[in-house]
Amino acid sequence: MLSDTDIQASLLAGLGKLTGVAFSKLKDRIARQQPILILPLFDNDFYARGAAMVRAVVDLLESNRSAFAAYELAEGERFETRDEKLSRITSDTLKNILREANVE
Repeated sequence: MLSDTDIQASLLAGLGKLTGVAFSKLKDRIARQQPILILPLFDNDFYARGAAMVRAVVDLLESNRSAFAAYELAEGERFETRDEKLSRITSDTLKNILREANVE
């Protein structure tokens, strides 16, 4: 989830290219403080391509100095009803998850 709702068109275009989400949909999600990506971690699809996409998105956001938040939700938990204190993870934690996905 991006914390900054005022985002440059070039960054939106880059996010769209990486995620396959339409420009207008990304813009709407960001404006409503909704996640731009919701992916299950640790399934075969995540290892096959999800981890690389998340890594590329994080790299793009960080290189543009865009504030963002990452959340790890339990199976069946919904973003809208999450306990933010328990589910928010740091950028370093996310990078460790991605690093571990790359090892396996």
